[in-house]
Amino acid sequence: MASRFSDTLRIIWAIAVKDLRDAFGNKTVVGVMGTAAMLLIVYRFLPLFSENAELPKLIVNDAGRSFQFDGDQAGSRFEVEWMSSQLEMEAVLRDLDTVALGLSIPAELDWSVQSGERIRLDGYVVHWASEKDIEAARTFFEEELALAWGSSVAIEIAGRTVYTTKDSSGFAFLSSISILLTILIIGMLVSPQLMLEERLTKTMNALLVSPANIGQLIAGKALAGLVFSMAAAGVALLVNAFIVTHWALASLVALCACMFTVSLGLLIGSLFKVRQQIQIWTWICFIPLMLPPFLSLSGDLLPGSLADVLRWVPTVALASAFRVSFSETAYLADFVPELAFVLLCSGVILTFVAFIIKRTDRKGI
Repeated sequence: MASRFSDTLRIIWAIAVKDLRDAFGNKTVVGVMGTAAMLLIVYRFLPLFSENAELPKLIVNDAGRSFQFDGDQAGSRFEVEWMSSQLEMEAVLRDLDTVALGLSIPAELDWSVQSGERIRLDGYVVHWASEKDIEAARTFFEEELALAWGSSVAIEIAGRTVYTTKDSSGFAFLSSISILLTILIIGMLVSPQLMLEERLTKTMNALLVSPANIGQLIAGKALAGLVFSMAAAGVALLVNAFIVTHWALASLVALCACMFTVSLGLLIGSLFKVRQQIQIWTWICFIPLMLPPFLSLSGDLLPGSLADVLRWVPTVALASAFRVSFSETAYLADFVPELAFVLLCSGVILTFVAFIIKRTDRKGI
């Protein structure tokens, strides 16, 4: 029994190593990696362009209406948004795609301004903001508010961090999409090439009549695809490392995403025998997979039944699970059902791949 298991592992590993060696010399695979890297960089630095174009933003919670700072006093230097509660202020902060400063106005602010004493305010920032950005925002608004109120201002931020949530939009959403997009591109565009090469080199028949069975063949190719996908996922996670708070969960979600995309790639590679057909059908499948996560952002505007259905689209489930790994707390109920469904879909797809290969083997490749 142990011998058969070790033989199975050896065969799977041999197939995977062969595919990895062939893939590194494949121009199509190299081009796909370059495309994924470019898109990852674009998504990572996209918010910076809007940040440079926008004025610094101040999100103010002044439930007591103790002091209404006149927005006109800001001139063209910064923007002010007034919120009626602490929760509302934090919700706005976590849904932005650029760094903003939240302020909680104390009830005694009027008296402090009139007395001319030093004004101390509680400041809030999102957890992914860098120390440099936090210090720049704090210093800027201390100077601006001191100028407007005629009193020195101290904004205390330490310990007042706002974490994104599973349902956050803004930068948390962009980060989850950039990681998922990288995995999808590598998994769905590289994996089909592993099947195509066997057809072009006429080695599929040889593999099927060798000691390798269909299950081992698929496992070997899936392993090779996972190596490429997980490498891409690792790079994507490192690029977005500043927003990740639960690395074990982020790694688990990445693995599930890789298994799903690799299984889709193998399915496409099994169904089509021409490179152009594979490329066309990959993009035909790619677009419907990436559209639902963006639609899910408008959950409040969608019919309840449609929103419930969208939740179970694999890409929506994966993007949501990635955002859970960015949040302060990660409860099992927030990601286990979604990841279990994604793994179930992967298993069903790989079973279908085995059926296609078996049927093709009977007909002759």
